[in-house]
Amino acid sequence: EAEIRAAGGRYAEAPVSGSRKPAEAAQLVALLAGEPATVADVRPLLAPMCREVVVCGAVGSGLLMKLAINLFLTTCVASLAEATHFAAENGLDLQQFGLALNAGQLASDMSRVKIPKLVARDFSVQAAMADAYNSCNLIAAAARAASIASPMLDRARELYGETLALGHERIDMSGVVQAIEGRTSAIRDETG
Repeated sequence: EAEIRAAGGRYAEAPVSGSRKPAEAAQLVALLAGEPATVADVRPLLAPMCREVVVCGAVGSGLLMKLAINLFLTTCVASLAEATHFAAENGLDLQQFGLALNAGQLASDMSRVKIPKLVARDFSVQAAMADAYNSCNLIAAAARAASIASPMLDRARELYGETLALGHERIDMSGVVQAIEGRTSAIRDETG
């Protein structure tokens, strides 16, 4: 940023929230940060690919907002994978599970996309496992730097890491269910 300003330029950051499908549909959410005049000039440039441009404050705030959103995303997807696994292991009809979850207040664009993937075991990439794990690491580093506890993130990060260790870096993050299945198998092996 300093070099850009020294050269007479202006600087803003605009990380986005959304994966491949929202990007293809121009439904990303830009997390714009910078000086007000620069933000005002940059904002219209983001409109063609974003359904919303959220002004986050000074430079640095856009990235922190992205990390906060990704903390929610990574823990939610891991929780959804665990809930789907729980339903499956208890013999529930997974189509009905998806219908029930998506009919209530927990429904979201994410659940409407990820539940069918989990039910069909379709781990084609929308948001890559390796990216989810890397995001968890960035969030954890930011949390540690600010002395912030992140217990849910820490557990999700373990699961994404275990999934990668199984050799699944090129699958969708919903494939984290495979680490959960591995833990279930280990428990059953121990208890015979």
